[in-house]
Amino acid sequence: PLWRMVRDSMAGANFGQQPDLAVTCFLPDATATFASEMNGAIEHMLQKRKKTMQTGLKELADATDKLWRSQLATCVASPGAQAIWTGAKKLRKVTRRTVVDYGKHINYEAMKSLTVGGVPIHLQLNNFLAAWKLRSQEEAGNPFGELME
Repeated sequence: PLWRMVRDSMAGANFGQQPDLAVTCFLPDATATFASEMNGAIEHMLQKRKKTMQTGLKELADATDKLWRSQLATCVASPGAQAIWTGAKKLRKVTRRTVVDYGKHINYEAMKSLTVGGVPIHLQLNNFLAAWKLRSQEEAGNPFGELME
């Protein structure tokens, strides 16, 4: 069921341009694991504390990188897919670094602002969370792509 979400996320990260994504990409077993890991990450983020936000962002990056690494190269070759994967790798790097100096790399004020690596992402994260939690996971594609680009 998350194939559409993944496809739409690639479009969201590439100015709305839909990728040519084969139905053999992002199969249900891989996306079910991704959804489970994403749910865990979101639960941490929704606790609205600095440490749990850092943990949730790390888990979001890890889940995304794991899903992308599990695919054939042709499945993640589009510009949107590459933008998401690059974003996940950057987020992984920043969230690991912040164990030493949290405030330098991630600035978070609950319900007000979130800046990661100097990039404000509060609005994009809220749009993604609202889509995933309040509407449907399938509808969270574009907001996820915009968050990760």
